[in-house]
Amino acid sequence: MLLLLMLLICISPLIVIIPAAHWLIISKRPVLSTLPMALIMGLLGFFYVPSIYTDLTRYFSQLNWIRNFNSFSEYFSHLGSSDKMLLGQDAMFYSVSRQPINGVLPFLVVIIVAWIGLYLIKDLAVKRQFTWQFTSFLLIAFVMLMPWGTVITNIRYITGVAIFMLAAYSDLYRGEKGLKVWLLYLLACTMHLTVVALLAARFLLVLLKRVDTAQEKRYRNIAILVIIIVLAIFSQTSSFMALVHKGIFYLQGGADGSDVQKWFAQADASTGRKLGKLIERVFILSQCLFMAPAIKATYTREKQHENQMLMFSGLMLLATLFLTFTPGTTWVRFALVADFCMVFVIIGEEDYLDNRLLVMVNQTAWMGMLLWSVVWQVYQYVGSEVMTRSDYFNIFLSN
Repeated sequence: MLLLLMLLICISPLIVIIPAAHWLIISKRPVLSTLPMALIMGLLGFFYVPSIYTDLTRYFSQLNWIRNFNSFSEYFSHLGSSDKMLLGQDAMFYSVSRQPINGVLPFLVVIIVAWIGLYLIKDLAVKRQFTWQFTSFLLIAFVMLMPWGTVITNIRYITGVAIFMLAAYSDLYRGEKGLKVWLLYLLACTMHLTVVALLAARFLLVLLKRVDTAQEKRYRNIAILVIIIVLAIFSQTSSFMALVHKGIFYLQGGADGSDVQKWFAQADASTGRKLGKLIERVFILSQCLFMAPAIKATYTREKQHENQMLMFSGLMLLATLFLTFTPGTTWVRFALVADFCMVFVIIGEEDYLDNRLLVMVNQTAWMGMLLWSVVWQVYQYVGSEVMTRSDYFNIFLSN
């Protein structure tokens, strides 16, 4: 089935959308069934050409520069010390630069983000035996909430976020603590320095985790001691200072006269972006309130894996909510993480939100947010891109 769908995607993605979606919903194989749809979505990145200056414009120029080098070691030797620490990012850019078409970069990033997002949902659906209707809703919610225009232009950070969420799901929800999980965390952090802040939030859960036995308390104390030692060492590095400086820089709206300050001023003056920030603020606030019963119930019923994932999701929602009150678009960084977390929020609310009135209010909030997401997706594209084909429909007719 997978090979057939791959072949049909190469011929014409349009004829494969329905069978790919059908297989995505009914299949019991999360890894394989999500790949065809991720590939189809990746085409939006492949044919995306920015009409204004964005990060993607800069990344395309960077790819053209990297093509001057004949080997990864030669390219790596020309990087600064801070860039050399981002080995995952360096390897991805060098690998893509071996291809003559720059569109391969956003194509790859959309595939990674879409595949991981769809995989998380499918794996949960199979393990929890969700109905096909509820599974479909989760898939639609993810596709509509994730701002694909931002994904395509963001590249580095969103790739790190996607890999981090795969690691967090394996770690917090599935309870896997092996080498594979920590390598995924490491890879995510080497895609973008800001992902380190997400890893810090994950470690914060150690302090919030319920412990009942003496052995659990001993393990937690050891974990806290290790975290303190690691933080003490990391705080002495240039990367830590760069992360702190960058965080303060963005929270303050950039330095006077900087490009960041000019962009933030432009974004804050935009009616569309102001409306988007306001709607996000109200919706995130509502979800923080509605998911509270789920967090409480999983804590009291000792469902540690569900509680840990909901607690992390709650931290990301609270961070996003806080940042919507700061200048510019810094809030979008954590909103991208929150979009991944929403699947766990929905499931938690479905399992533990019992009050009929609150359920109706929450359903109304979700319907409004999903409708707004359609408008926001169009707004993102219209404001920042020009397709190399005449329209999106042509993408799905042929390659």
